Amino acid sequence: MRTLSRLALSVTAFFLACGMCFAAEFRRATTFEDAFKASCRVSVSNARGTGTFIGFDKEKGRCVILTNYHVVTNNNTATLDFWTNGVKESITGRVFARFYDSKKPYDFALISVDPDDLAKIAPPYVALAGKGAAPDSNSYILSAGCPKGRFVQAWKG
Repeated sequence: MRTLSRLALSVTAFFLACGMCFAAEFRRATTFEDAFKASCRVSVSNARGTGTFIGFDKEKGRCVILTNYHVVTNNNTATLDFWTNGVKESITGRVFARFYDSKKPYDFALISVDPDDLAKIAPPYVALAGKGAAPDSNSYILSAGCPKGRFVQAWKG
C-alpha cells in the first residue's frame, strides 16, 4: 500500500483533474434534484453508507464514486444502489483507493464503476471544487446521503 502522502497526492491530482474528464453521456449536477440523483447507497459485507458520482476517468475508462473509508474499510467490492423515480437500481463497483488517517480528518475512498453500467442509470456527476475554493455566502449548499444506510435523502440550505 502506498504511503499516505503519495496517496494524498494521487487523490488530490485526480480531484483537480475531474473537471476535465467527463464522458459525453454524463452531465454535471446543477440542481437539488441532481444532487439526489448523483448519490447512492454503498453497501459492503458489514456496512452501509453514502457515495457520490464525481466523474469519469477517461485514462482508466472508469466512473468514480466518492465514499468514506469507514464504510468500505478493507472490502474490495461494493454494491451501489441508485434510486430513479423511486426504483432502486444496483450496480457493482471496485474500491481502488483508500485514504484514512486516524490522527487527521482523512476518511475517504474511491470506487470504480464500469461506465456502461452507470450509463444505464445516467446520474449526473457532482463536480468537486478546485483547490482553495469557497462557497459564496449567498449560495445554497446541497447535501445528499443515506443516513444510517437507508435510502438516499437530500437537503438544501
